[in-house]
Amino acid sequence: MRKMGLNLILAVFMLMIVIGIVIIAMNDFDSDPMMAGMSLLMVLSSFSMVLLYLFRRKHERKVMSIIIQLNAEEEIVVEGYADSTDKVNGIGKLCLTNQRLIFSSNKTGEQQFYHLNRIVQVSLQKKFGLCHNGLMINLNGSIKKFEVAYPDDWLKLILAQKQVIRHE
Repeated sequence: MRKMGLNLILAVFMLMIVIGIVIIAMNDFDSDPMMAGMSLLMVLSSFSMVLLYLFRRKHERKVMSIIIQLNAEEEIVVEGYADSTDKVNGIGKLCLTNQRLIFSSNKTGEQQFYHLNRIVQVSLQKKFGLCHNGLMINLNGSIKKFEVAYPDDWLKLILAQKQVIRHE
């Protein structure tokens, strides 16, 4: 579902580029220079969004090919592209298993393991104070932040997995 949505967004931006180019080609902007500026802005902003999308998609494919090292009785619950907010690790793969939360950095190649029973609190993080775009994980005072797609779902899954461990 997510892939279809991203492809739809890409198609919309591509269509906006074409429409902007047609508007620029068909109009005489001597009489309305503001229209020329707005059309050019639409084309350039749409083009930059397409480039940003393609850049992220390239990195996402590379990151998702990272292999996570699991213990014998460990199973993956969910995994996805994540951006660690600390400058050392950068982007990578976040993986929730039935025992741990694992972040594997694409930049350093290191894997950081956070046992679910050591996680004190998990909360949603907001970007610019507006919308949730990540997770904030408290490990006895040490705070780790990750930007992920669908942070609400990640939060629910982590809390559910912590409950399972607590009852074992």
